[in-house]
Amino acid sequence: LCLLAIAASMLAPRAVGQPLSLKDYGDKKPGPGTSFIQSLAQDGDGYIWVVASEGIFRWDGSQFHSYPEVNDAGSGWFAVRVDSNGAVWIFAPDQVMRYTGTHFAVVPVEGKGRIDSPNAVLANPNGGWTIGTRQGVQILSPLDDEKWVARPAEFSATGQPASGKRVPFVARSRANPKALWFYCEQSICHWDGSVIETFDESRGVPKGLWVAVLEQEDGTVWARSGASLLKRAPRANRFTTVVEYASQLNSIASLTPLGRSDIGVTTSNGFSVYHADGSPPLVLSSQVGLAVNGSTVAMVDRE
Repeated sequence: LCLLAIAASMLAPRAVGQPLSLKDYGDKKPGPGTSFIQSLAQDGDGYIWVVASEGIFRWDGSQFHSYPEVNDAGSGWFAVRVDSNGAVWIFAPDQVMRYTGTHFAVVPVEGKGRIDSPNAVLANPNGGWTIGTRQGVQILSPLDDEKWVARPAEFSATGQPASGKRVPFVARSRANPKALWFYCEQSICHWDGSVIETFDESRGVPKGLWVAVLEQEDGTVWARSGASLLKRAPRANRFTTVVEYASQLNSIASLTPLGRSDIGVTTSNGFSVYHADGSPPLVLSSQVGLAVNGSTVAMVDRE
């Protein structure tokens, strides 16, 4: 497989700073030239970090840099994120590491549940992380200069458990940074900071394993399972089905914000742009796609 990438500036605003754009780098090594790509992130300096089947790599605009302390560990890394201070973190189901500027170091976390999905890790605006685990939604915060601790999210006045249930995704509203979307009991839940609202079959959400939600700046909310894409118009009280796929979506790709209301999504047929106004989707490629920060789209050629 050959990894290609295109800049998506025609679809979304560019990231803050001077981000790099991946181009066709063919068989350049070290790097995931034949890898299965799971997660991408762009740091404050514009470097693009790639989590692939062989480990984690950093693209500097001309070549990939490898990190043996990570790649030789074989921990099943699947998510790379940049925190509110610009530091790069990587997440495996049972381990967390942080980039020091020269190498990755293990971050000891007390009480963290097992993470099942790249879509289950969120950077908090004031520091720390919100994660979805097999023990529910947890908040990671520093215990001291060395150690971190994971505590159950405290959803007050809810009637929905904040812990003890598998949560394969968590998502923050772009319109309201205090609001949180998460998976709950085969449905989709929304916490506005004081009350949890449940979207179930009576509100257009079929029972199933929902793996990603994205709320856009204008309040449009998109949700997807392995075989369906839903949309909730701003301030609407229910979701509507946009499309049901005959085959499964790529299980690792996230929904990608494009502009104020549209999204990019990876399907079995390629990377497509879906419009909030209901106009026909735009298929960008017959390749499998994955996006980073709404400014760079990386695609893995299936042929």
